[in-house]
Amino acid sequence: MFDKNSAYAFTYLTNHKEKRGEYEIVNHILTFTCRYNHQYIVNVEEYTHAVFVVKFHLKSHSLSKNKYNLTTGFNDMGRVVATCLTIMVWFLRDKNPKASFGFIGAHSINEVGTSKRFKIYTLLMANIFTPMKFVHYEFQKENAYLLLNREQFNNSTELENGLSKITQMFHDLYEI
Repeated sequence: MFDKNSAYAFTYLTNHKEKRGEYEIVNHILTFTCRYNHQYIVNVEEYTHAVFVVKFHLKSHSLSKNKYNLTTGFNDMGRVVATCLTIMVWFLRDKNPKASFGFIGAHSINEVGTSKRFKIYTLLMANIFTPMKFVHYEFQKENAYLLLNREQFNNSTELENGLSKITQMFHDLYEI
């Protein structure tokens, strides 16, 4: 269901930089079209400390403030998520071999507590990104997940310092 062979072909469109407080963020924009001929936008935000956060939504939802919370009803989640995972691997392989990743499993409209998306994404990350290469951190209260790339940190002290800096950055940016 979530293998790379089921992923849709994607296209890297562009990137642009923005400054948020003391942080510079590069927004990478990619797109793909699903089997129902609907276009998806994938926004990969590149933060300090080589952290890439993957977000996606239907292009037709682009103007909605709830674009990340809306569901499609297409029953195509497996292929859509496989495409996003393929994009993550592409960034790791072609953009930055020391990349770490994060995501929020956004709530669907009227959903409370731990989101279904967070539960699914958490299972996928544990099965796809080996603990030999990545350290996995779950932040259930925020429905957030962080994969820290071990190649970026030489020892457990550097890893803990990196985690502290990255979580502080997200607290500064998003007041979570």
